[in-house]
Amino acid sequence: MSDDHKRKEERDLIRKFEATQRNKEHYFFDEEELINIIHYYVLQDKTNNALKAANFGLNQFPFSVDLTVEKSDILVKQHLLHDALELLELTLA
Repeated sequence: MSDDHKRKEERDLIRKFEATQRNKEHYFFDEEELINIIHYYVLQDKTNNALKAANFGLNQFPFSVDLTVEKSDILVKQHLLHDALELLELTLA
């Protein structure tokens, strides 16, 4: 798959997620897509959007360890260390 094709897929995925948020539509994203969305926002230094994506993902996949770790990582980046630790402790309990 070419880089151009990957970037187009990424842009389409982000547009779909943002439309879902903006229009309060219900759309199913698989776990891998949500992690890709989170990574996109983190790389763009848009941690608030990344956190929204993580929360959205955890609503769809409440027992996902991967999404929980992604959310805790975002919380650390936002200097919310106590919240990140609490989330991880709840997950391990």
